[in-house]
Amino acid sequence: MKRKPFLIFYLLVAYIFTSFIWWIFYLTRISTEAYMEKKELSHLNYIYQRNTSQNVENTAKTKVIDMEYQSNIKKIDKEYRSKINMIIGEGSVFLIILLVVTFKMNHSLQRENRVHLQQKNFLLS
Repeated sequence: MKRKPFLIFYLLVAYIFTSFIWWIFYLTRISTEAYMEKKELSHLNYIYQRNTSQNVENTAKTKVIDMEYQSNIKKIDKEYRSKINMIIGEGSVFLIILLVVTFKMNHSLQRENRVHLQQKNFLLS
């Protein structure tokens, strides 16, 4: 049997794994950028609220603003960790499925090659 089907199979597998790695990197980068932008926006909002409350000179309002800021930062951090864990979890499941399918397809191609050689030898004898 020609090696062309094996070559096509291995090139396709290499392409799929490369795409998988690129998407994991890309999703992680986008999530990190969104996380940093949310934190920066929250910080700018905090600074604005602190400046407006200092003009009024209300210490109780300033404490509330500080607590809201801390709560918001914790929420943003939790969302970020959740997204990263989701990417890792889904990526791991996809990787396991991809490895199993690749192994099974490789095994099937090799078995088909052996059967083809046996049939060829039988016909030649």
